[in-house]
Amino acid sequence: STYATTIRDSKYGREREFLKAVHKCVAGGGKVLIPTFALGRAQELCILLEDYWERMNLKIPIYFSSGLTMQANMYYKMLISWTSQKVKDTYSTHNAFDFKHVLNFDRSMIAAPGPCVLFATPGWLSGGFSLEVFKQWAPSEMNLVTLPGYCAAGTIGHKLMSGKPTKIDLDKNTQLDVRCQYPTKALAPLMLEDYRKVMVERRGEEEQFSSEHIVECMKKVIAVDLKQTVHVDKDLQIRAYYAGHVLGAAMFYAKVGDTAMVYTGDYNMTPDRHLGAAQIDRLQLDLLISESTYATTIRDSKYGREREFLKAVWNINTIISQIFLYFY
Repeated sequence: STYATTIRDSKYGREREFLKAVHKCVAGGGKVLIPTFALGRAQELCILLEDYWERMNLKIPIYFSSGLTMQANMYYKMLISWTSQKVKDTYSTHNAFDFKHVLNFDRSMIAAPGPCVLFATPGWLSGGFSLEVFKQWAPSEMNLVTLPGYCAAGTIGHKLMSGKPTKIDLDKNTQLDVRCQYPTKALAPLMLEDYRKVMVERRGEEEQFSSEHIVECMKKVIAVDLKQTVHVDKDLQIRAYYAGHVLGAAMFYAKVGDTAMVYTGDYNMTPDRHLGAAQIDRLQLDLLISESTYATTIRDSKYGREREFLKAVWNINTIISQIFLYFY
């Protein structure tokens, strides 16, 4: 589980914080950007805001930018049997996915005056419409960006989660002033606490660190960019490189005295259809450590496997009209 820990605040407590932050921003005339993916969390937050807007009698518009999200809402309406008991119980009088306060957002409205709340994809601020809006709204301290989920390393969302930067490098030629607010919940302490609970409380191993140690440790965390060299002390330097495996994946170069090494998990040295190849300098190494899921050469080539996949899809499609592809 990504969030398997009990040290975080209760769900209701976090919902109250979220609603309080959003209400405070729009009441002050600001705009709220909620970068999120089209399915799941977007609908949950919409139900939360819709209920709050109704109770507080707010007239400030809430927008969806993603056509995919609007299509997803249509299927949520149709598949009520898959939803929670609370949603089912109210279905006879009201469909929870009929959001009367939520409207479609048009690109021409980005610079429009007045407060609003906008759900925009993708959730990591890694590109697309959410990043386009962020560039326009971030320079104003009246506005708010709230990040409801995990953001991969190397993305703008991750940079916001990792600290409180006043400037963010969008690319090598563009730097953006950030004055908006961005409340968030960091993932790292949750993962560390989960690891501690599994190893100590479930397996009975000796406790190496406590929950209090995690809290104190996270106060010392400093976010670093790819290819930024960090000098830990006079004998140790560390530098991160893009690994090319998934968006945000990193490999690490470390030099201890005269000894140089690279540590990496999965990496990809050839470009994919949507991801670039790993980016690492030519280095003289004494040691390479690789922990890899697919570290083998006996499997077929990538292009061979793609041909097999397409062939299977084609053959099945000549018999039946629908194919279900399950993936993360």
